[in-house]
Amino acid sequence: MRRRSGTFARVTTPLKSWFQRFALTLMILTAGGLLIIERINPNATQIIRVVVVDTFSPVLTAMTTPVAAGRELYNNVRSYGSLRAEVLELRDKLRFTERWEQVARRLEAENRRLWSQLHVTQDLRTDFVSARVIRDRGSSYVQSVLINAGRADGVRKGQAVLSSYSLAGRILDVGQGSSRVLLVTDINSRIPCILERTGVPAIAVGDNQNGVRLIRLTPDEIRDISLGDRVVTSGAGGVFPAGFEIGIVQETVGDQVIVVSNINWDRLEFATVVNYEHPDLLPDSAFETLQ
Repeated sequence: MRRRSGTFARVTTPLKSWFQRFALTLMILTAGGLLIIERINPNATQIIRVVVVDTFSPVLTAMTTPVAAGRELYNNVRSYGSLRAEVLELRDKLRFTERWEQVARRLEAENRRLWSQLHVTQDLRTDFVSARVIRDRGSSYVQSVLINAGRADGVRKGQAVLSSYSLAGRILDVGQGSSRVLLVTDINSRIPCILERTGVPAIAVGDNQNGVRLIRLTPDEIRDISLGDRVVTSGAGGVFPAGFEIGIVQETVGDQVIVVSNINWDRLEFATVVNYEHPDLLPDSAFETLQ
């Protein structure tokens, strides 16, 4: 046994030394090769990326599960002292919500009658897929996350992704059991939106940090904006349903309108993929125009 282990060490030691010596060179050559492949055939690198993500997503899920469990345990222990106060507050909110539920039901019935009188056809069909975020945003240059839901769960490229009832991004790459989400904060993200109070249309563009800025606004439209104005998706082009919150206006500096989301980007744990189907939408070509 000792002789066998000594022989194994004599064989592996030169290999280990060789790998340590040339590891950086191999990484540089691999990166260069991928760049060349990207130039020759962009779809090839996308296929490679999807395969790699599908391969390693179970490992990432297994690694993040204990961390999420520990974080949840810590939060439960920390919030135990204020549990009684929260229960009392929730009771008050429940009574308040019950009163508004009656109002909502009455308005819903009235709205249904009005829609039937106008003979308007409802062409919006939506359902949802919930997923866990298994990788964070990565770096300041790429604002994207990985979720553990893919083609097998009905996820498709271009679908909207929500978190905390706000728009978090859209599906960029889809694998069999995982998908990559381009966040609204990414500089490549372009989302048709409107200012809810004034109805002015704009385009929300990520700043590669934690915010979004609005473009395609005239000076008069910018002057009419107030701090705290709510920005929502407009539904233009049929890519996203109308009415999803993007954020609220935090400040205006010259021609810059800064919008912040209520999503805690540093603690993004779960996401909801919206399966939105529009009869006039061409799924593949429509989403390519937003990239």
